[in-house]
Amino acid sequence: MNQKYLKSLVCLSGVALGFNCVAQSTIYTSFPKANGNAFSLASGQEIGNEIVLNPGATLNSISIEYYSPSATLSSSVGIDVTLYEQNGTAVNGFTTPGTELFNSGYYYGGSAGSLPTGYQVVTFTTSDFAAGALNGWAPNYALPTDLTLAVTFTGLDANDVVDLPLANTTPGTYGDYWVNNGSGWVLTSDSSTAGNLVMALDGTGTVPEPTTLGLAAIGGAALLGLNKLRRKR
Repeated sequence: MNQKYLKSLVCLSGVALGFNCVAQSTIYTSFPKANGNAFSLASGQEIGNEIVLNPGATLNSISIEYYSPSATLSSSVGIDVTLYEQNGTAVNGFTTPGTELFNSGYYYGGSAGSLPTGYQVVTFTTSDFAAGALNGWAPNYALPTDLTLAVTFTGLDANDVVDLPLANTTPGTYGDYWVNNGSGWVLTSDSSTAGNLVMALDGTGTVPEPTTLGLAAIGGAALLGLNKLRRKR
């Protein structure tokens, strides 16, 4: 697994994600569109974004941003990233994350203080995919048209705090997120702000036109719960 900082991914903001045009390297990105809010994670809590793609996409890398106000994270803090096909049991009419296509396993030893801001980006590439592929996902790393990319931290306590910055709604997502506290997936939203994680998928493929995604999201008023947000200072 490669550890890279946010400044090394600033170039992603220059990639044009045209409406239904082919992205040459970035399938989906919300870098650097953070809206000033963050999801404060609890240890073992899984949070993910549902992303919709056109058929035929394949994946080369995953990048996810996180933030810690601590100078360093202790060696007991680990991060796990999972890619799900969106084919699970429906809850209140919404299909949940289902088949696991990739699980990174927990990575320990990341430093949150190497940048003055406390922001860090973790990146997984095809070498990680080969080790963590599940249910026949290897070797071509083809992506389903509807997927959820989720992250979980372990070992968090009062001294080791991790937030996931949230971004404005991006083509390919709905502006809400899935949360699993151990008892099943819940679709969560807040009317005051969008809830997309700051992440990027690199490979080949296209995202649907916004009008298509909007039609698919009809009924969003039934979203459950309130998101655990706090305004970053």
